[in-house]
Amino acid sequence: MPELEPGADEPLVEKSYGDAFAETSLEQTIAGLGVAEIVLVGAASEQCIRCTMHSAVIRGYDVALVAGGHTTVDLTDFGLPDPATVIGFMDAIAGFGMEWPGRRGRSVSPAEVGF
Repeated sequence: MPELEPGADEPLVEKSYGDAFAETSLEQTIAGLGVAEIVLVGAASEQCIRCTMHSAVIRGYDVALVAGGHTTVDLTDFGLPDPATVIGFMDAIAGFGMEWPGRRGRSVSPAEVGF
């Protein structure tokens, strides 16, 4: 999808773990850009999104999780809730319990996101 290809001057951070900060250059990259808030979207709501959201807040970043801007696969055969419930749960906890001294998580609608 050409629209998602990074531009020549945009950093690319590759990850191997659910937490986008784990063993990557993400923290150094965004610190160098003066980032204070991370807008979070992606896949694996209960894995990558959850891990990265917690990790970002603990590291001192505010996090705006885009409501419905993440997804997951159906893991009901393994005892997990259906995907809509998982996504809704992640949207809800972004604003509840995602608070550390001076930093917080929140859930925002796609219309609230601007760059």
